[in-house]
Amino acid sequence: MPTPYQYIVQKEDGEEIGPFNQETLIELTKQGKITILCNVRNKLLPQWENAGHVAFLKPLLKEKIEAIAHPKLTLWEKIKKKTTRRCDYITRIKEVQNTKFHKAKLYLRILAGLTDIITLGILFILASAATFACVKAKLLTAESAGTDLLAFCVLLYFFYYIIMISLFTQTVGQKMWGIFLMRGEDDIPFYAGRIFFYALFLPFFALITPITAQTNSGHRSWQEYFTDLSLVKMKQFKQSDK
Repeated sequence: MPTPYQYIVQKEDGEEIGPFNQETLIELTKQGKITILCNVRNKLLPQWENAGHVAFLKPLLKEKIEAIAHPKLTLWEKIKKKTTRRCDYITRIKEVQNTKFHKAKLYLRILAGLTDIITLGILFILASAATFACVKAKLLTAESAGTDLLAFCVLLYFFYYIIMISLFTQTVGQKMWGIFLMRGEDDIPFYAGRIFFYALFLPFFALITPITAQTNSGHRSWQEYFTDLSLVKMKQFKQSDK
């Protein structure tokens, strides 16, 4: 009878434990002692493999991978954590699922931008209808309604970008076309004030973005340069692509 394979486990802090057989590894995973941040290798082989990629552990860790990708937070936790800093789970997904980032292609930027324009347009129309109703109800005067509506639409524009990116990582357009803003290659968390300035520069440089994003070496728009951000798309890659 052949000897069962023996496995070494490298814990999150670098400590190595084992060897264990397959059944023991499964039991340790069920107990939570082997996580998606652990590495595993066959005792006879030098190559480490993330526990989430080991065939017989992957089903057990799948739910934990999903929990990292979509952490469940209360509304207060979202406000407390994300209105000042962007969600930082992208970096952890990168470590666990072999993920790398590419600069967003031009057509994705354009489609995402058009989607956001349509979304904001709908919000502005609703705001205009609400203003008209307030004038009819004599809650606003006709003379001040235009100025009040303009001020509200400006605030709505900034809140749209700040709230969507701070709380949900992406705007509606970015979500639809699979791109998002990040800072640095390792997705450094950034403050919401940076999103404000990104939204501030966006109307001034949006029309020349197709030119600047294609002609400069970093493939970034001016609003990205001024805020030290990048619009990127997340992709999966194989071990051989590292």
